[in-house]
Amino acid sequence: MEEAKESFREYEALHPEQTLKRVDKGPIQTQRTGIIRNIPTRAEIKEKKRVCRSNLTETLNIVLNWTEEKRAILGYYPIAKEQLTKLVIFPEASLSDTYQFFQYGLIDTILIFNDLKIISEFPAGFIDAIKRFKNMIDNVNPRDISLKFTNSQPIFNEEEECLVPAHQVIFMSVFPGNFQPIDQVQDLTIYSHEGRLASTLARVFERTQKITRESHTRINYKSRNTLLVSSKRNEIEEREMRLLVEFESAFYNLLDS
Repeated sequence: MEEAKESFREYEALHPEQTLKRVDKGPIQTQRTGIIRNIPTRAEIKEKKRVCRSNLTETLNIVLNWTEEKRAILGYYPIAKEQLTKLVIFPEASLSDTYQFFQYGLIDTILIFNDLKIISEFPAGFIDAIKRFKNMIDNVNPRDISLKFTNSQPIFNEEEECLVPAHQVIFMSVFPGNFQPIDQVQDLTIYSHEGRLASTLARVFERTQKITRESHTRINYKSRNTLLVSSKRNEIEEREMRLLVEFESAFYNLLDS
C-alpha cells in the first residue's frame, strides 16, 4: 500500500496538470448541476407550447425585447404589416421561440437554407411536406426556400383559454433573395383587440378564396388550421380541391357557432 501511495505521489510530481484538473472538478461539477437544473421537464415543455393568453403575453415580451444590436444573435427581425408586427425568421433563430411565434400568428417569413432544423418543433407532417419540396428543388438546382405566411392570431375566451387557434396559409417557394427592410416593433397591445383579431381571420379566408380550380397550386399539407401550398405547372387536382374545401369549412363553422 505504501509503495502504491509513493508511486502516486511521484506521478503527481511528474504530471502536475492532471492534479490541477482534479482540483477544478468542484466548480465544473457545480456548473453541470446548474445545467441539469435548467433542463425543462416534458410537462414544462408541454405547458410552454399550450396556446393561452398568458403564454401569448410571454411570447410578445420576447418580441418586445428585440433590438437592432441583438438581431444577429436572435436570428429574426420585425417588419410592420397591416398595423401588426410580424417577424422574418432566419435559420439561426431559437427553435422553441420560432414555434411559439408560429402558434400565435406572428411570422411573416421563415427562410430555410441548408437544412430544416429551424422548423424541427413543427408537426411531423408539416416538416415532411417541406422536406419533399426542398428535395425536389435540390435535385434540380440546390437553392434556399422561403415560407411566406398569411395568418390570423388566436382568439381567447374569458378564462383566457384558446377559443380559436391561429389560422395560417403558407406559400412555399424558392427564396427570391430580396429582404424586406427592418421596422420598429409596433404597439403589441393590438393583439388583445378582439375586433382586430377577427379581421385577421377574414384575411386568411380571403387568401384561400384566391385558390380556384384554375389555380396552378399544389396543396402540400393541411391540418385543421394550417394550409401549406406551392406553385406547380398543372391546375389544381380534385383531391387538392377537397382538402381546400375542408380547410375553408372551418371558417363557415366559426360563423355558425
